Amino acid sequence: MRRLALLALLPLAACTKAPTGTAPHQIHIAGSSAGFLLSTEVAERLMRENPDVLAPLVRAGGTGEGIARFCDKDNPTRPDILITTREMTADEQARCAANGSSDVEQKAIGTTAVVLVEAKGGPSLPGLTRIDVAKALTSNARTWADVRPGLPTIPIAIHGPTPTPGIADTLYGPILQDGQTVRTDRAYTGHGADAGRVAQLVAENPGTVGIVPLAALARPNDLEKIGVSGSRHGSERPGIDVPVKGALALPLLMIDRSGDVARVPGLKRLFGYYDDALRQPREDIYRARAVP
Repeated sequence: MRRLALLALLPLAACTKAPTGTAPHQIHIAGSSAGFLLSTEVAERLMRENPDVLAPLVRAGGTGEGIARFCDKDNPTRPDILITTREMTADEQARCAANGSSDVEQKAIGTTAVVLVEAKGGPSLPGLTRIDVAKALTSNARTWADVRPGLPTIPIAIHGPTPTPGIADTLYGPILQDGQTVRTDRAYTGHGADAGRVAQLVAENPGTVGIVPLAALARPNDLEKIGVSGSRHGSERPGIDVPVKGALALPLLMIDRSGDVARVPGLKRLFGYYDDALRQPREDIYRARAVP
């Protein structure tokens, strides 16, 4: 199946704290925006508890972009850890090996999701399914009623990630099938991987639909833009009981190099912090139900 990637950078984790000593290597964490909050959490813990280690750099440029950088030849900005929504392809693994990374490890760490959001109080699209959204994205249908009888006669207007090569795992993984092409008229508008912008546009234009990663939607500013309060857990993160039209499940994986544990200061401790974080309840961000 064709898999593409998100291409926008999210803000760095709160990594402005200066180290008390000089470390030979700064840990770089990259990959899908679905893992950004998790990676930020463990990076901040490393900063708090290990002042001798350089503050990690956390990027969320997307699965494909992260793998491409991970498989580069050794350089100061090559990622040490990837959080992705798919496994590496055979070609990607071969490129890694050719560039000196023959000890790549991949393991499943959980489940995340892509969600379809609407403006609170706007026209409702009841019972919207993945098949409906795929048809709306790839056909010449003008209204939702053209997609499926029973849906309202309102114009199709969808916002989400930019549907170009190297950008949109959130479309080509859980929603579209091999060979499907996203329409190029105004029924669909891509915005890189800027979930905040998507949420803002949906809030300002009732009747539109947004496609965003669940973890990105969990950012309070995005929730407020679409009029969502959500439930609150002990971690003060919104729950998944928000007015979304469904959650499309994706795997969440960690990719690293086994040999880096001995070479990179703080990396072993960071892996332990990931384990600790993943043992905590993740219904709020990393668990989701599938839609038909």
